[in-house]
Amino acid sequence: MIYIFIGIAVILLIIFVMYLRIAKYNISTTFRAFITHRTKGGISQKQSLREATDNFRYRKPFDKITEDDIVFFVVVLQDLQNPVDAGANILQHCEWQQDISFLKDKYTLLRLAYSEDIKISIIKILEKAKNIMNKSSGFEVIEGVLLSLKGRDGWIFIKEDQKEYVFEYKDDEVRISKQNTGMGIAKAIIFTEMKNKKIEPQSNADYLIRKIGKAKLLEDFDGFFEEIFQRLSRKE
Repeated sequence: MIYIFIGIAVILLIIFVMYLRIAKYNISTTFRAFITHRTKGGISQKQSLREATDNFRYRKPFDKITEDDIVFFVVVLQDLQNPVDAGANILQHCEWQQDISFLKDKYTLLRLAYSEDIKISIIKILEKAKNIMNKSSGFEVIEGVLLSLKGRDGWIFIKEDQKEYVFEYKDDEVRISKQNTGMGIAKAIIFTEMKNKKIEPQSNADYLIRKIGKAKLLEDFDGFFEEIFQRLSRKE
């Protein structure tokens, strides 16, 4: 009889683990799908992000989120290069951990949001570079990363000299040393985009928190980027 109970307990445990994995998957896909549907219907991205986040308040742990939490979460996402994907990853992480403390502490959320944003940008740049390298034999990683800028929003190639590649990004001249590795060039791209991304103004203290928080991350960008890249490398 005891073996029957053990067997039932094991089956229930397996079902519970599968449920958690499905829930983890569903929250990110549901978030992305909802925003895609709403924006295609003419709703602004900001409003779509807000509605998508609000939709999860019926389920734990998001039932503890306040309106102020959602407002700050959405404006922080709007400050990023990849707001939808970063938002989906953060909410998925919160559900998997059953912990929304990341959404309650504004400075923690800022760091987490930019960390996710940079991670997503690294993956996108490297994936595009790999596709270019696979289609054109003989290309090195550096060439793949540089060519990945073709068609990337805001980037215009100007010239190449003996020491540098020169680009224009949103009216700013960007010089990238040829001494860089492929990842070094990716870092320069992401830093430039982050620095030039305007922060949506607000008439409250949250605007200063976002502005100061971003400035601190840019000040220590090399260390911040290395931390993210090392964490990403370990996962792969």
